[in-house]
Order: sequence, then structure tokens, then C-alpha cells
Amino acid sequence: MYQPGREWVCGRGGVLAFFGMSPHERLIAWQKAHEFTVVTLSALDRRSGARHEALADQLRRAAIAVSANIVEGSARSSATEFAACLSMALAAARESGYLVRLAADLEAIRTSERAVLEARCEQVCRLIVSLLRHISARPDRPSVSRSAAARASRAAPRHRPASPGPPDDD
Repeated sequence: MYQPGREWVCGRGGVLAFFGMSPHERLIAWQKAHEFTVVTLSALDRRSGARHEALADQLRRAAIAVSANIVEGSARSSATEFAACLSMALAAARESGYLVRLAADLEAIRTSERAVLEARCEQVCRLIVSLLRHISARPDRPSVSRSAAARASRAAPRHRPASPGPPDDD
């Protein structure tokens, strides 16, 4: 997706990315989750009423948690931690899907908005599952690359402490 003011640059290995974007902003799952959150909050704001305020608050929190967990996971140092955050994002997305249905049944949101929100929520769920599969297939990212660790160990001086000789018999 093109964004004005951000230029495409060719990164290391020929990978194209937006210059100046945070790591999570490159993830389509996060982009779609963020859009879902914005649309959900807008739909709730149009029909805000004290009658279903608790439901609206819970839906707001769940929708925000989807994209927030993706952001948190992308900042983690290992694939295992990232996958755990993605699992929480998926759970929040599923919760959001149910709350959208409940909100529509209770007329807290319009029926037309329900269809849009459910479709977006389902798309986000599919993207998170796909990202989870991709992340889970990769081994954990070590904090120092194995090749860098190997080079460092070869370059380190190898001297052994002097071993004590046989005891003196004086």
C-alpha cells in the first residue's frame, strides 16, 4: 500500500520496505487489524448510548487489543514470544467478532455495520493465523547470530590458565 511521504527503498537482500516504518506497520495483519479497530470505534461512536455502554466498552477494548498485541509481539526478541502475542491477538479478534454480533442483536450497532465489521474481523483472523503459521515454522531468532558468535569465538584468544603442577615434595 502506497503512503505519501514514504518512499520505497531497496533494503539488504533486495527486500522492499517503506522507509521510516515501524516493524509492525509492515505487517498486513496489523494494517487490517488497525483498520478494523478504527471502523469498530467509529461504528460504536455513531450509536453511543448508555443502554449498552458496558458492551461498547468491552468491544472497544477487544478491538484495540487485536492490533496492540500484534504491535507488542513484533517488538519481542524471539519467534516464540511473537507467536504468543499473536495468539492473544487472535483470541481478542474472535472475542471482537462475537461482541459485534451481540451488539447488532441488541441494536447497539446497525445491521449494515455488523456485516462490514464481521467481514473485516474474519479477514484479520485469517491474516493472524497465516502469520502465526509463518512465525511458528521459523526457529527462534537468537539475540546474536550464530555466524557472528562463531566468528567471535574463533577470534578470541585461546589461552588456558596454567595448571598447577604436581605438588612439591619438600
